[in-house]
Amino acid sequence: MGTNVGLDIGYSNAKAVFSGGEEGYQEVVFPVGVSRLDQFNRQIKGITGGNVETTTVLIDGVEYAAGIEPGKVVGSARDITENYSKTMQYRALFYAALLHANDTEIDRLVTGLPVSHWQNEELKNQIKEMMQGQHQVANKRTVTVNEVEIIPQPGGAFLDAIHFAETEGDQETVDDLTEGSVLIIDPGFYSTDFVVFDEGELNAELSGTTLQATSRIIDRVAELISQDYGAAPGKSLKPEKIESMLRANSLTARYAGQKIDISPYKHQSSEEVSEVAISEIAGSMRNAVIDTVVIAGGGGEYFEPQARRIFSHCGVVKAADPVLAIARGYHGWAAR
Repeated sequence: MGTNVGLDIGYSNAKAVFSGGEEGYQEVVFPVGVSRLDQFNRQIKGITGGNVETTTVLIDGVEYAAGIEPGKVVGSARDITENYSKTMQYRALFYAALLHANDTEIDRLVTGLPVSHWQNEELKNQIKEMMQGQHQVANKRTVTVNEVEIIPQPGGAFLDAIHFAETEGDQETVDDLTEGSVLIIDPGFYSTDFVVFDEGELNAELSGTTLQATSRIIDRVAELISQDYGAAPGKSLKPEKIESMLRANSLTARYAGQKIDISPYKHQSSEEVSEVAISEIAGSMRNAVIDTVVIAGGGGEYFEPQARRIFSHCGVVKAADPVLAIARGYHGWAAR
């Protein structure tokens, strides 16, 4: 059996799930920062003493370090447009995922796009063309990807929720998801996407995006701490530091010579941002009858309480692992 891959390249983390090959089933999550290897060695690795784990990939004869905390990449700005998939950064993260798969041939790779981007046939074809075929990912390694499929991003969360319910023997939830009207809420880094599946079929007319997302929670945490502890111009706590802390499940920040417990700030900002986001989504559903809400995506834990409150008339399902849910769903589709 060949290797199948589910790949979810986001704006904060890249997530990949593999099966087949010599190592069997694997899951991996790594930050999306990318730097030329020579710059990485000089600016980052040299400062930290070489303890930064990254994956070295080869792109057009140039070596890059992929998987760096974004805040540590000097002089780099994240592309949050449809052009993200056309960037060197995106390609480097794709190559890093291929190296993590640890095989020279990928049978099927499934990835996805937000619904509005997925409806762009030209964009989907460009991504397929970039991912499919032979890739020289290192000086002496070539990986061949035989087939690439691109599905709507929330579809990954939908498939993962069904698969998890099946593995738990929860037929009632399986029926709710496949026979009812299901709202998928996917809080990502820069946006929170949502879409409805009616009896298992995507209803693109009931889809959309709000910019109230994880990055806004992070910005708000930094704002609240700076308000309480004071900050001269240019000296406030950097959102990138908060992002790195949340990724590492660390709740103690060092700022202005003090140790600060960020828990209350995270709680307050999560409540504020998620309430606005879920209220916006509920407003978009005012003419729809929703039976079940599924919460997935990297910011799922922050949005679940407000989703349960505002959609109290619905069943609410939180992904077993919101960060990996979409990649797991993609993988399930690839391995079917």
